[in-house]
Amino acid sequence: MGEQSQQPDRPDPREQAPDARGPATGNRGDDSAGGQGPAGGAAKPGTPLSVGRTDNPAPRPVYDSPIAQVEQAVDDAVAQVEGGLHDQITAAIKQVYDPEIPVDIYELGLIYEINIDPDNNVQVVMTLTSPNCPAAQEIPVTVRRAVGRVPQVKDVEVDIVFDPPWTPEKMSDVAKITLGMM
Repeated sequence: MGEQSQQPDRPDPREQAPDARGPATGNRGDDSAGGQGPAGGAAKPGTPLSVGRTDNPAPRPVYDSPIAQVEQAVDDAVAQVEGGLHDQITAAIKQVYDPEIPVDIYELGLIYEINIDPDNNVQVVMTLTSPNCPAAQEIPVTVRRAVGRVPQVKDVEVDIVFDPPWTPEKMSDVAKITLGMM
């Protein structure tokens, strides 16, 4: 009797009205109607929306990932480095992306200096692509967290400077090739 009493509560999908199955337009999530997620429905509350190009076939930058994924990416990158502390810090920074550009911030030329004192306290001097960068609050925090994941690092300070200003000439050849500038 328990099974029979549950069956009538479940509607038979073959008996649903056509509009109960979704839009008749065949929306596969490839239109860009405002507020629609990848499946054509509304985006989940609290889900970060992409800024900039949405047609980019490159993998989603680590910057946009949940913090646990960022930390795992940094841990994996640092573990693969055979060099010293500076090389490990550089590998960690290369896991941070500007959310508008599919190139890490190191290759973009945003990192001006990496200073390490004898106690393994680290100072990162960096810039942003613009003083009005929409991610101006987020990128330095992500850099601090990434560098702080390196095992020997005791403390991290990130200083943002705009002199000298960033220009596309500061990008590495890797970044220029990735962005189609070479």
